[in-house]
Amino acid sequence: MTWAWHPKPLPMAVPNSFALAAAQFGHDLTIAHPDGYELDSDLLAEIESQAAANGGSVHYSNDPRSAYDGVDVVYAKSWGSKYFYETPISKSKSVPPIVQTGSLTKQKWQNE
Repeated sequence: MTWAWHPKPLPMAVPNSFALAAAQFGHDLTIAHPDGYELDSDLLAEIESQAAANGGSVHYSNDPRSAYDGVDVVYAKSWGSKYFYETPISKSKSVPPIVQTGSLTKQKWQNE
């Protein structure tokens, strides 16, 4: 599975689920991503455990070209950095001002 670019940070749910399913089926999984785009460490521990229990393995790479060597399938999926999700909404510059205020009333939507 390789990280793919997208103009906005997407949720990590799909890559998390894909990696877990691959591990549960005993596949040899390589997760390729740029620095800072690691999946959740607790979930990765579970993925590694499931892979080992089912005859598979998990490897990590920050170099997609070498990660593709010898593989049968490449699944490309975008996900946001976990550091994006750990940033309080009030400090994020990519969040619209209406969300930063915490006011989502009908009147607020109509005035903006």
